Amino acid sequence: MIQSTLPSDPIFAIAVVLGIGILGGIASVVRASITQWRGVLPWGTMTVNTLAAVAIGFWFAFFPNESTVGWVTAILVLGFAGGLSTFSTLMGDMVFYFQRGRMMQMIFSAAGNIFLPLTGLLVITASF
Repeated sequence: MIQSTLPSDPIFAIAVVLGIGILGGIASVVRASITQWRGVLPWGTMTVNTLAAVAIGFWFAFFPNESTVGWVTAILVLGFAGGLSTFSTLMGDMVFYFQRGRMMQMIFSAAGNIFLPLTGLLVITASF
């Protein structure tokens, strides 16, 4: 995806890559704050993954032809949504539950991290 969305002008391409990094860094700080929210399940992880999926759905609902705004798509989807969502934290949660024998929490956390973001994505894209 990133290769097809980078501009052909090298200076502009560098600016897009920097934009991805900056927005990804900001989103990572937001993610680090939200993922601290824990209860029976890691609600913070589910929240950031759902927000990232909704953001992607929202963007593509308004701009379904990514080629017209490919560099913006790269910055928002790869940078912001990529920095906000977290596969590594999800896997860390799975290992944490598995090592402590909390199989039901592991299963519900995995299911929630698939079902909630997917539902958010589908609701947003179907709404527009």
